Amino acid sequence: MTIGTWNLKHLGWDNGKRMDLVAHIAQGADLWALTEVMDEPAVAQLESELESLTGEPWSSMTSHEVGRSSYQESYSYLWRESQVEYTQGAVVYLDPGDNFAREPYLAEFRDTETGQKVALATVHILYGDNRSDRTPEIRQLAEIWSWMSEVYSETPRIIAGDYNLAPEHEAWQLLRDQGAAPAITSGATTLSTTDGQYANLYDNLWLDADALEVTGSGIVQFPELMGLTHE
Repeated sequence: MTIGTWNLKHLGWDNGKRMDLVAHIAQGADLWALTEVMDEPAVAQLESELESLTGEPWSSMTSHEVGRSSYQESYSYLWRESQVEYTQGAVVYLDPGDNFAREPYLAEFRDTETGQKVALATVHILYGDNRSDRTPEIRQLAEIWSWMSEVYSETPRIIAGDYNLAPEHEAWQLLRDQGAAPAITSGATTLSTTDGQYANLYDNLWLDADALEVTGSGIVQFPELMGLTHE
């Protein structure tokens, strides 16, 4: 199965988003971890668009809203039923130390063809005013990684999301020390204001490199695929 992560920038707000084009890109993966979900019915709309486009059933589930301030958002998982099965353990991390502004959302899935299971967490790291505001949450991901091994015993782990920090930053060392590695190490994923240019490698998947047989990874530059401006 192919797994993707996507910050859909306020999915569900009245911001002119072309859901048919979002579905056209989303059909390219079997399982999506979505961030910046602002309205659960918008996920249902995307699911419906995907079913119309692909002619096959899709499923989704969405967390409750998370966030310390009046600004809150949800996470969603969206998957192609012919390739992916949800197995167990959908939960928002309880975060006893209140270390995350937006607590990660976790669940376990299974590849229906191979039987391979993956424990998936998705997170949207606080942007803040500068990089030092982001690094505490990045370091705390090592605790999430360890906790996942207890909750999803013997299941390979992936943490996906928008980290607002490049994978070479020293704050990732605690996660690296536990055997996690980034799926993408070069290129950029953040849309710049200039067509064809990308600013930062902030979106990624950190995975159990020794436990998963990964056949490929990359960045979907959807504006070029769809003939869109970055705006």
